[in-house]
Amino acid sequence: MEKYIEIDGNGVVYCPYCRQGRISYFILKNEGLDTYICEECDSTWFSIDDIFDDEKGQLLIPYLRSLGYAERITPEAWSRIAEDKGLLLVKDVEDVAEKMGVKIAYI
Repeated sequence: MEKYIEIDGNGVVYCPYCRQGRISYFILKNEGLDTYICEECDSTWFSIDDIFDDEKGQLLIPYLRSLGYAERITPEAWSRIAEDKGLLLVKDVEDVAEKMGVKIAYI
């Protein structure tokens, strides 16, 4: 089966799991960790390569709890935890997709 990643008309990358949400790029402030999160299903990855690996995604809230964030993740709490770096764009994933043999599908 051919693997692909969906990209919208604005060049934004969509989640390979739910195919509904856009992926945003954040940096977890205390950890200094690159984090990519689906806005719809909360799937979370820690590198662009991980987005293309079916085994690497995990859910955001359990992961944050494993780091000791016990508070309810409100927008105010989230702004203390993570720095928003914007939506993940096709230009950010093209090289990795090619390297891993994943097709880019424009929707």
